[in-house]
Amino acid sequence: MGKTSEKAYICLKAGWLLRSMAENMDSSLPDYAQKQKEAKAQSDEYLKNALEGFMSAIQSENFPMCGMDELTVDYLIAVLATEYDKLDVASKLVSQIIVSPTANSRMKDKAREVKEILVAKIKEKNAH
Repeated sequence: MGKTSEKAYICLKAGWLLRSMAENMDSSLPDYAQKQKEAKAQSDEYLKNALEGFMSAIQSENFPMCGMDELTVDYLIAVLATEYDKLDVASKLVSQIIVSPTANSRMKDKAREVKEILVAKIKEKNAH
C-alpha cells in the first residue's frame, strides 16, 4: 500500500474530477438530476477522504508530500476543512499561513480569501 498522503492525493483528484463532471453534466440527459446528485455525493465522499488522509499524513509523513510543500498541503487542508465544516482546523491552518514568514504574498492572499469564507461560515453558524 502507498503512503497516506498518496491515497489522499488520489482521493483529491478523483473528487475534483467528479465535481467537475457534476458541474458540467448535460442537463438534457435522462435522469439528469439524479446523476448530478450522485456525482456530487461521490465527489464529497472522495474530498472528505482526502481531507482525513492529508490530516493524518501531516502527523506522520515528511515534506514534500506528493510534490507539495507544507504550506500548500496546509492550504489544501484549510480549504477542504472549510468546505466540510471543520472550521477549527481551517481557522488554525489559515492563521498559520497568513503569519508564516516563508509564505509568499500569493499564498497569503489565497489564505485571506479562505479566512473571509471561514468568518462568514462561523457567523452563520453562530446566528443559528
